[in-house]
Amino acid sequence: MEFAFALLALFLFFAIYMQFVQIFLVHERLVFTGFTASRTQAVRGEIPARRAADAIDADARLVFDGQTIRLRRDIPIPVKLSDIFSNGGSTFSITHQSPFFDELELKDILQGDN
Repeated sequence: MEFAFALLALFLFFAIYMQFVQIFLVHERLVFTGFTASRTQAVRGEIPARRAADAIDADARLVFDGQTIRLRRDIPIPVKLSDIFSNGGSTFSITHQSPFFDELELKDILQGDN
C-alpha cells in the first residue's frame, strides 16, 4: 500500500515538474518571438513582423504599443494542477515585452565604442 502512495506522489511531482518545464519553454519561445518581431518590425514593418512572429509561435498574441511589442500566450493547465499554477483557472498566462529594435541607435552605440 505504501508503494502505491509513493508511486502516486512520484507521479504528481513528475506532473508538476513537467508543467514547470512547459511554462519555461513557452516563455523562452515567447522571448525569441518578441526579439524576432522587434527586429523584423525595424527593418520591414509591422505586417512582416506579425508574419515572422506567427511563424515562430502561432498561439502568441502581439500588440504593437508605442515603442514596445507586448506578447501574451495562454498555456492550458490540467484541471488537477490548476489550483497550483493558476488559482483554479484552466490557463496560465505568460507575458513578455520587447522594445522596438533601433538599427541607427545600435550603430551609434557600436561606433562610440571604437
